[in-house]
This record gives sequence, structure tokens and C-alpha cells, in this order.
Amino acid sequence: MKRCSQCSSIYSDDALTFCLADGAQLHPFEGLETVAISASNTQIEQNVPRSLRGPAIGLISSGVINIIWTSIWIFSNSVGFLKEENRNFTTDGQRIAGTTGYVLGSMFLVLGLALAPMIIYAALQMLKGEKYRLAKTAAILSIIPCTSCCFLVSIPFGIWTLVVLADPQVKAFFQSRANQTP
Repeated sequence: MKRCSQCSSIYSDDALTFCLADGAQLHPFEGLETVAISASNTQIEQNVPRSLRGPAIGLISSGVINIIWTSIWIFSNSVGFLKEENRNFTTDGQRIAGTTGYVLGSMFLVLGLALAPMIIYAALQMLKGEKYRLAKTAAILSIIPCTSCCFLVSIPFGIWTLVVLADPQVKAFFQSRANQTP
């Protein structure tokens, strides 16, 4: 823990050397329990959840869209592949290529379908200020194209989430929530 000697802001990130509010040098600090929360920390408690809301809702939305879209694709691909007229390959090479394409495509769809609930869960936890690493993982997964069939929607939300999660105040907020949880 470090504390600003000018504004009394308290930071949990020991890597910081200067106050984010006024630029003053930070000093080691122990005994957070005995210090009243300063005005700046109260503002953090109010502003950080507001800044998390947009990216979290974006991740939830892209996760729900991914579940719906992927379910439709899996169903339509399965029905289309099982129809006899769609499988009348003339050579063994065409049969192997068609089957391989169907299997690999289905694997990516199933992967996206399996990851979407985890991304939604992580976003819900992020709204509560919990599970920082899981939220960061979900943001990274939403950026990877092969993990979502609606990656054009999820990429901006994933980047936005990573930018918000990189903010030192957001990190401190998550850490303070983790310390409060029994």
C-alpha cells in the first residue's frame, strides 16, 4: 500500500510512485483499516462501477448474440450436411475435404458456444467488481476471432474492456472488493 502525503489517497498498486490525482510522491503506508476513506477513494467507489458498466454490458450482449447465432449455425450446418443431395461428392478427395471442413467448422462453433457462457459470467462478475483475472480473460477471448462467430461485434467490446481494466483505479477497486470478501 502507498499513500499520497498531499491528498491522502491510498493506492494498492506498489508499482506506483506518484499520485494519480495530484502528482505528489507516494509513500509506503500500512494500516488501511484505521484510516477513514478519503474523498478521492469515495469517488473511485462511485465512478469505477459506472466505467465498468458499458464494457460489461457489451460483453454480455456479444455473448448472448454468440449463443443464439452459433446455435442457429450448428443446427443449419448439421441439417445441411445430413441431406443426401449436399453430400454427393464425386471423388474421395472431395468427400474428405467436405467432411473435414464440416468437422473443423463445427469444432469452432462448439468452442464459441462453450466459451460464450463463461464470457457472460465474467462480465456479470465484472459488474460486481469481482474476479478481475476472469474479466480480463473474457475480454481477451472475445477479441480472438475463432472463439466467436460474431467477433465483429465482440472485438470492440473486448478491447474496451481491456482498456478499462488496465486503469489503476479499476485495479484498486477490484482489489478492494477482493479484500472485503470473506
